[in-house]
Amino acid sequence: MPQAQFSVDSAVRRLREFSELTEHRMGLKPREARRVHAAFQLLATGPPSDSKRTAQSIDYFEFLQRVKTLTGNDGIVLCAAGLGPSAIVNMKDAVRVYLPSKLKQEWAGFKIGVLQALAKNYAEGTKQVYGGVDPGSRMLPPIEPQITASK
Repeated sequence: MPQAQFSVDSAVRRLREFSELTEHRMGLKPREARRVHAAFQLLATGPPSDSKRTAQSIDYFEFLQRVKTLTGNDGIVLCAAGLGPSAIVNMKDAVRVYLPSKLKQEWAGFKIGVLQALAKNYAEGTKQVYGGVDPGSRMLPPIEPQITASK
């Protein structure tokens, strides 16, 4: 079943609803937790060099970097669990680029108490295992484009 295309506004609406649901649930479902763990791991280690998935991983990685810069680790938890990597990678480029800025504009309207606690735990756990994703930092080093020589 193909995924519905998001607009920036529909993605923000979905994330706002997800933040409220997470507050009431007081946590994440196991599948959502795996997505968040994978997102923090990706930020700590960088995208894989596997040529088949490199472009998708770079798109997701760059999106997560922008989210972290604008909303912190709480935003990473929100986007990774609330949308997931497939939905983010399959977004139109403009939506993927503008969504972090729109999230920042509307951040005050999100329920983030549980997300903050989860983000702290994931960031600390990732730092212990991979040595990355400083919970106090909002900036990550920029990704360098990988250029492969064609034969």
